[in-house]
Amino acid sequence: MKRLVKISVLTGVALLALSLTGCGATGNKNSSKEVKFFNGKTESVELMDDLIEEFNSKNKDFKVVQEFQKDASSALQTKFASGDVPDIVSADITRLHR
Repeated sequence: MKRLVKISVLTGVALLALSLTGCGATGNKNSSKEVKFFNGKTESVELMDDLIEEFNSKNKDFKVVQEFQKDASSALQTKFASGDVPDIVSADITRLHR
């Protein structure tokens, strides 16, 4: 099961990286695109840190940064309201406020 999760996450991050290729290109080959990964799953923080470290070491054009918030529902609502929207979200949201 862990292997399937790892493969799924790496595939998702790789697809995001490919979709962002060329976005915001400035001609500077030394700059990297920061990808904000929002995680609301306590049980996956350590695994995601390891996967992100592995991905970042192999992909110099992108830098994935994980942000963990235990109260993901409230934190995401605040982020969206303020315009600070993460590029990738992994959260178990059981309630949504309208």
